[in-house]
Amino acid sequence: MSDARIPYKPKIRKKSRLTAANDVLLSLLQIGKLPISDQYLRWQLWFKWPEVIGKELAGQCEPVNFFKGTLSIWVEHPVYIQQLNFITQSMMDKINSYVGKPLWVTTIKFTLDRKMVPKRSEAPEDLKKFLASEPPSEDAEPQLDQFPQKER
Repeated sequence: MSDARIPYKPKIRKKSRLTAANDVLLSLLQIGKLPISDQYLRWQLWFKWPEVIGKELAGQCEPVNFFKGTLSIWVEHPVYIQQLNFITQSMMDKINSYVGKPLWVTTIKFTLDRKMVPKRSEAPEDLKKFLASEPPSEDAEPQLDQFPQKER
């Protein structure tokens, strides 16, 4: 018998890229793969409300709740509710366009109850920072400086 051995060939693996957990979570939230994605989108909408709906209109109302296609919008004064009823379809079109889902909002309900949603000026800075962040692109390399380093 021959004593020839088959040489070991290591498997060639693709270079793996580590992605920070917060980037993975942010990506999952934005593409709608988690049950809480709708609420994340609602908070994103709240954060970008003046850009989505217009600064003048944003001064009079804010999104405060979302449930099964119904967006509840807080309105500053009852008189504005009557005026906003005339532009509801236009508002839904702008919101759905911003979110990127044509039927995300199917109904808008106006309310005078803020539902404990803070005013934009009163929101914590860490919430604003999180909502302002964009998901990483697939080609982006992880930034090591974003992770806190332990002192030795």
